[in-house]
Amino acid sequence: MTQDELEQLLDYDRENENDWIFVPNEIFTDFTAAFESTPHIAFAFSYYYLILYLYYFTKYDAGRWNKFDVKTIKEILGYSRTDKKLDYIIKKNGILDEIGYTESNTDYPIERIWGDIEELSVPHIERTDNKEISFVTYSGLLDETKSRLHKEYGNPPRIKVPLKGFDRDCDEYEGCGTFFSFEHTTRVSVEVFLKCMTDESLGPVGFYLYSWLKYKCEYYGGDFVQTLPDISHATGMARSTLNKYLQALEGNNMIEIVHQRFDLSLPERQRQPNRYRVHDWREFIDVTVMV
Repeated sequence: MTQDELEQLLDYDRENENDWIFVPNEIFTDFTAAFESTPHIAFAFSYYYLILYLYYFTKYDAGRWNKFDVKTIKEILGYSRTDKKLDYIIKKNGILDEIGYTESNTDYPIERIWGDIEELSVPHIERTDNKEISFVTYSGLLDETKSRLHKEYGNPPRIKVPLKGFDRDCDEYEGCGTFFSFEHTTRVSVEVFLKCMTDESLGPVGFYLYSWLKYKCEYYGGDFVQTLPDISHATGMARSTLNKYLQALEGNNMIEIVHQRFDLSLPERQRQPNRYRVHDWREFIDVTVMV
């Protein structure tokens, strides 16, 4: 799938949509604990990012109810539409459901609302910047509207609700999900997702590693220094896989690596670790050619 095709499928509006999604920082440790292989960690991470995007920007509108079914999502993430080996992750009562990241239902989002919503009979919550945000969902529609939609488009789709967007285990207040609070989150651009999913040298693994490095750089307030064995352990990636995708990210100008002098006479743990810096997407994606 080309980037133009993916943007068209997602109905991506570069002018009017915010160019980022916030992922919970705990996702990195939760997913390395839940999944054993790098491809499955990366698939789960990229899948979760995608459903955060689909929900937040209310992409499940009438007339396209079944546009983002499981087969299409697999294709977006670079897998065969008929691949079954990943179903244990995303199916109803699968791993993501079990660890509290997703829930299957048909109450899909129709509209996202900002501002004064006291007169609307929909749930709302205060955001940390004192703005309010709410989602109008299928269950909140009038019965006659539901009947009309059902007659025109059939049954509403069963979607995966990204639960961490609504609530997390935190001490701030009830409902401190990533849709409402930016605390302890990592901001990852939609542009980076689009690039990775349409570049065979990157894919979900490249997207996952870029996001992990961005999380660490933001945590340390800039550059990030760590040994390759420690990065391998923290990401769940084999050294050979880690080296391959670090080179791919660096080759695409998505990260900068300050390589330290490699001294073979020293034990690996005593060698100076490399320094990593993550580039903003505007540094490696030319938006002017996309207009």
